[in-house]
Amino acid sequence: MEMESKFTLIVNTGSASKKYSLYNNDFEIARFYAERVGPTSYEVSFIDLKSDKSEKMPLLESTYDECVEFFVRILLQKGTISRKEDIKEVGIRVVAPTDAILETQLINEAYLKELQKVATYDILHTRPLLEEIYSLSKSFQNTHIYGVSDSAFHGSMSKVAKSYSLPQSRNFIRRFGYHGLSASSSLRIIEKSVGNIPPKIIICHLGSGSSITAIKDGKSIDTSMGFSPLEGVPMSSRIGNIGPGAVIALGKSKGFSYDELTAYLYKECGLKGLSGSIDMKNIIETSTKSESSKFALDFFVYSIKKYIGSYFAVLGGLDMLVFAGTIGERAAPVRSLVCNDLEHLGILIDENKNANVPQLPASIESQNSKVKIMTIEINEMKEIFHEIEKHKSQ
Repeated sequence: MEMESKFTLIVNTGSASKKYSLYNNDFEIARFYAERVGPTSYEVSFIDLKSDKSEKMPLLESTYDECVEFFVRILLQKGTISRKEDIKEVGIRVVAPTDAILETQLINEAYLKELQKVATYDILHTRPLLEEIYSLSKSFQNTHIYGVSDSAFHGSMSKVAKSYSLPQSRNFIRRFGYHGLSASSSLRIIEKSVGNIPPKIIICHLGSGSSITAIKDGKSIDTSMGFSPLEGVPMSSRIGNIGPGAVIALGKSKGFSYDELTAYLYKECGLKGLSGSIDMKNIIETSTKSESSKFALDFFVYSIKKYIGSYFAVLGGLDMLVFAGTIGERAAPVRSLVCNDLEHLGILIDENKNANVPQLPASIESQNSKVKIMTIEINEMKEIFHEIEKHKSQ
């Protein structure tokens, strides 16, 4: 007997890109990516997973705000769904520093009011998120829309790990951490690949946004991102760690408003600030002849090593080092440089395995390594789907 179709739309939106996945019951059947390719132009990639066919098409800037309608039109044209109302549920990844919406829940007026409050001080993530939720609410008026927090996974961190040394009375500023969906996806893949979840794991999620997370007995005990996704290792265009005094001096010397300073730290710093490029592939390729590219690569790797060392101490050892995210998956030179000179921590990479990864997940440690080293391909969209299903079963 054929299973009745039940369609769920999964959404992951950013300031310059949007990702959508359509699930029929437990199976992903279509993907849709929209990303900026010029100042006012976007490109769309549509993948039909049933036929394994993909196609690209241009997208007008005016259409980007209503991207979900564009995706639905394609699904209707291709016969993937018969009508828009076939989509019964929507789930969206939520990046927002607030305790009020850490649990997966239906988005209602109270939820939106909380996001509106957060948007007053977290403009670059929360405002696009709100705009996408409004767009989804308009497109799917009689459909349940669930918010899935990217910080919930880090709720297991201790009060010490979550805190800044600020006055604690009535203070909402704390370390929330992000890439939680990536971390939970990583653990799901690790368990399937090796049969268990090792007790002490460090996950290096390296991409346009990067973070390092320490996992003990399947729980997050610390992570490099803090109150916002701006903190931690340097990223494509985000600053990463910087002293508060330096931020104050920077804002004052350049005469920045709050919004201008925020945009500068998010969009003009990191690898872009150090090398002029946000593309790690380009930085690696030019690092032998460009001082700025070499410096950006060295700075990035050095920052990751510092976190690995500190988390090794916090964990009391290490069983597995994991590389995820687009850089973690694809950039063998970065993995090699990060692992180089970490033999004293029991980390020994096999350079041949590292340079010739046939498929993911893959183990790339040498025979003499005390620490297992893996590179994996995470699936945050599927993790959002799992979170919705888990919430409904409670």
